[in-house]
Amino acid sequence: MQSGGGEFDTITKAIESVPSGNAKRVIISIGPGSYKEKIRIERNKPFITLLGDPKNMPNLTFDGTAKHYGTVDSATPITESNYFVGANLNIVNSAPRPDGKMVGAQAIALRVFGDRSAFYNCKIIGFQDTLCDDRGNHFFKDCHIRGTVDFIFGSGTSLYLNWEIFVEGDPEMAIITAQARESSSEDTGYSFVHGMEEQSEGCLFLY
Repeated sequence: MQSGGGEFDTITKAIESVPSGNAKRVIISIGPGSYKEKIRIERNKPFITLLGDPKNMPNLTFDGTAKHYGTVDSATPITESNYFVGANLNIVNSAPRPDGKMVGAQAIALRVFGDRSAFYNCKIIGFQDTLCDDRGNHFFKDCHIRGTVDFIFGSGTSLYLNWEIFVEGDPEMAIITAQARESSSEDTGYSFVHGMEEQSEGCLFLY
């Protein structure tokens, strides 16, 4: 639960208070606890920071699935605006792990859509399609990302620094990334620098 001591009782209400066309950095401090809500930071609200306490990181959680929202819109937070920053956050899609039988079971934890966005010390947790690194230039530092298969995907141009990836993998094979670049002439891609991969079992592939 939220502590209840702040100016707003939901993250969505705090975001709504930021004026459209905002041109200055706005820091929304999030108290410890769990915030079950579907969050969207619209394109016309740049320069927003969601800031948690690194010693007691808040949980941003929702159970959206492709069946109900479509794959890319199932994310717990969707950040459409430029210059977004997320720091010290647990970002979780709490939908059940896909069993290979249910249609529309994909469940994104985070979708990053705006340009020049950055995430610091965040845990991004889901199963299939955990992180939609959709488009734009993005920076992830000291982030933990967890999923099953193809769980970092999209057309972003992103640097992952000091990363930790945990694969809840298939016993024989787990494919981590599914970058959408279709030809060598495109300038998008993911770079992973100084990180660590862990898995429950099996083999890992970045591609």
